[in-house]
Amino acid sequence: MNDILDKVFFHNTIQNYLIAVGFILLGFLIIGFFKRSILTRIARLAQKTNTNIDNFLVESVYRYGIQALYIAVVYIALDYLLLPRRLHNIVVLATTVAITILVIRLLSSTILLMLRAYIHGQDNGEEKVKQRVA
Repeated sequence: MNDILDKVFFHNTIQNYLIAVGFILLGFLIIGFFKRSILTRIARLAQKTNTNIDNFLVESVYRYGIQALYIAVVYIALDYLLLPRRLHNIVVLATTVAITILVIRLLSSTILLMLRAYIHGQDNGEEKVKQRVA
């Protein structure tokens, strides 16, 4: 059995590949558990409050945080393997681009929430939010 695990393909042993795949599977299971149990309970508690900021935070974690965790798990697993320099650079670049897109989306939705809250505070705020640009 050790003979099989010690075989080397592309500068990594089969054992290293299995560890990386196992890390991804375990990470995905932990994230799924966190999402289903803990985050769902926090969302229920946030619905009971009078403010919208906590609802926004929980929704942001659902939309952007969970995706970032999945990306991080895959990145860490791939970083465990000995990859050729060019492939390693591609993985780093792809991870950086994905996380940057998530951060930009989070910032844009936060700015939109703040603008809506500001407009709601003005006279006829509800009507202004519902207006469309023709």
